[in-house]
Amino acid sequence: GARILQKDRDHPMISTAQRLRAQGRAEGKAEGKAEGKAEGKAEGKAEGKAEGKAEGKAEGKAEGKAEGKAEGKAEGKAELLLRLLAAKFGAVPASATARVRSASPEQLDELAVRLLTSASLGDLLPEA
Repeated sequence: GARILQKDRDHPMISTAQRLRAQGRAEGKAEGKAEGKAEGKAEGKAEGKAEGKAEGKAEGKAEGKAEGKAEGKAEGKAELLLRLLAAKFGAVPASATARVRSASPEQLDELAVRLLTSASLGDLLPEA
C-alpha cells in the first residue's frame, strides 16, 4: 500500500483504515526500534563483558606466570648460593640461611660475586 505522509494524515480523502494502518506502522516502527536498541545494547554489553573477562584472564595468567618464574629463579639463586657457601665455608648457620633466602635477586647476584673473594662467611655476611 501507499504510504501516508505526516502532512497528509488529516486529508479528507484518507480513509480511517489508512490512517489506522499508518498510525500502527509508526507505532510498530517506534516499538521495534526501541526493542532493537535495547536488545543490541544488551548483546553488546554481554559481548564486551565476555571479551573483557577473557582479556583479564589472559593478562592475569601471564602476570602470574611471570611472577612465578621470577620467584622460582630467585629461589634457585638462593639455593645455589647456599650450596656454594657450604662448599667454601662448611656448615651455614640458620641466620645466614635466612638472610640468603630473604635476599632480593639483585642482592643474591652481588653476594655470589663477593663470595669469590670472601675469606670467611663473616666477611660475606657480617651479622650472620
